[in-house]
Amino acid sequence: AEGDSVTVTFFSAGIATGSLSGSGKLDDIFGDLRTTLRATVEVQGIKEFIFSVLGQKQSMDGNTRLTFEGTMTGLSWPEISKTLTGGGEFYLDRGMMMNTNILNQMLDSLTLFPGLPEMVKGYVPVPIQQAFGNNDTVIEQLRQAYTIEGGYVMIADLDLKTDTFEMRGEAKSSFTGDVSGSGMIRFAQSVSGAMLKAAPEMKYITDSQGMVELPMAFKSGENGFKVIPDLKYVGRKVAVQKAGEMVNDFIQKAVNGSAQPGPAGNSPEVSVKTPKLKDLVKIFMEEQGRPSQ
Repeated sequence: AEGDSVTVTFFSAGIATGSLSGSGKLDDIFGDLRTTLRATVEVQGIKEFIFSVLGQKQSMDGNTRLTFEGTMTGLSWPEISKTLTGGGEFYLDRGMMMNTNILNQMLDSLTLFPGLPEMVKGYVPVPIQQAFGNNDTVIEQLRQAYTIEGGYVMIADLDLKTDTFEMRGEAKSSFTGDVSGSGMIRFAQSVSGAMLKAAPEMKYITDSQGMVELPMAFKSGENGFKVIPDLKYVGRKVAVQKAGEMVNDFIQKAVNGSAQPGPAGNSPEVSVKTPKLKDLVKIFMEEQGRPSQ
């Protein structure tokens, strides 16, 4: 100790299903306590740990190791939670979203394509078909950098992978375990191929490698984990691309139709007049309004 400061070279403690170790320095111990901390937390069973420590239900489970380096002010948790600032790395092993099948949830949410889950299931390889019947979603080993500020844990470059999809984006979590975020979901090759067979229009929302990809948001709390696709984006992409193809096809037919050779005896030099865009659009709309034969 020196004056109103105390240096702790090492400490360790057991907390519920986890352990805490590290070092730090405490300043202004007789006033507004300020702490500089370097610590490592290891937890076997995140779900049980959060419930034991915070009394909160959690949809994610698995084993984790978390490193932290930062500062905080105060002695009580309400004070600390508001002033805790810093960051580190978060490791997740044997991760799982409990009682949530994200693959089924996402396909069900794509309401522009009714019955999609069953159709896709019929096209994917047999090993992947099992993923449709699982109650939980297994997460591949995860390693993420994070920061803490203003009472929130933030991940700027989330990259969560399973054997059927990958979620990339940003995430934010409160200290009560509620998680929210947004980004892109990209389906694995086997699932993307099956989705394209089930609904060919999905070719309009594929990336450069032919994988189905779309924006989404997600949130997690006591009521479970939910992924919400951006249906406006999907509808707009499909409609615009489909309309573009139809208009282009119609223009080609209109232009080619105007270039038919004239009656016998006329000059072989046939003048082709390209129709104006507004006239093509008018004719196109009239054609679309006619009942099919």
